[in-house]
Amino acid sequence: EETPGLSEFGNFFHKVVEIYTKNYTSDPLIALERFKNYAKELLLTSIFPKQTTNFWQAKIEAIAKDFILFDHTRRQNLQQVVAEARGELVLKISGKEIKIVAIADRIEINKENKAIIMDYKTGTLPTKKDVFSGLSPQLIIESIILLEGGFGKLGSLEVESLVYVKINSKSPYISLTEIPIRTEDIQNHKQGLINLLAHYITTGQYFLEPNLMNYDDYWYLARRS
Repeated sequence: EETPGLSEFGNFFHKVVEIYTKNYTSDPLIALERFKNYAKELLLTSIFPKQTTNFWQAKIEAIAKDFILFDHTRRQNLQQVVAEARGELVLKISGKEIKIVAIADRIEINKENKAIIMDYKTGTLPTKKDVFSGLSPQLIIESIILLEGGFGKLGSLEVESLVYVKINSKSPYISLTEIPIRTEDIQNHKQGLINLLAHYITTGQYFLEPNLMNYDDYWYLARRS
């Protein structure tokens, strides 16, 4: 019964983009209408209140033109775009098999056969320091999985950069933050992940001091102070 917030809109936006990407057309006018219609169809079957669906449809229609321009411009230098790609990696650590699963919002394969991994964000973006320190590990972990060939038919690919696509509340509706990354960086993070998981497995200690966290959603949910 609560009014849906930014996170719910983010989930809705991701679904619209997934459907659009899987039904891509190179005609920008057709693409624009499809994008709006996919949103409308999803909202018609949603459980959200009428005022929310009306607001979200208006918001999507405002974003749509910038998103289509962003998508078509990027595709000029790409050979493939994959949406909501599921990848997994099995690590054998301290006598145990650990399966790591990730879903990438968007993976682009450029004409040099290198990958760009993207994440759509309606909220606050992590900093480069957050990413390389492991505080925001999502795209790093997806890079590890892709380098290891864990995204199925995509095979093993060198990752060129990590990109956060910020969905803004006013024009310009799309802005990018790109973080270049080297294979050496990814391999170092993989070893760091193995070391961390080995520590968890061998010691059974998972506690992290709250003053090391930039975000406190976990602590709120765990009812910790």
